[in-house]
Amino acid sequence: MYTKRKQWNLEHVACHVNYDRQHALDCENCELETAKIDTFTREIKLTGDLDDKQIQRILQIADKCPVHNTLHSKNQVLTKLMD
Repeated sequence: MYTKRKQWNLEHVACHVNYDRQHALDCENCELETAKIDTFTREIKLTGDLDDKQIQRILQIADKCPVHNTLHSKNQVLTKLMD
């Protein structure tokens, strides 16, 4: 939406996300399962005639999307028994 409004030449966006549990770089007791950190690796491919400033702005906006914000906030899982 942003690039269309700015009339930038963005032809296509592809995004791939991988999930892994990795040990913290400075972990103590690394042998424990609780010493691992949930890690998401996001790869974004932008196709179009964009300059470096436009690319950096698109990446800033990507960090403000609802999914990104949810992953960076405190989460909870509520479980209910269905009737």
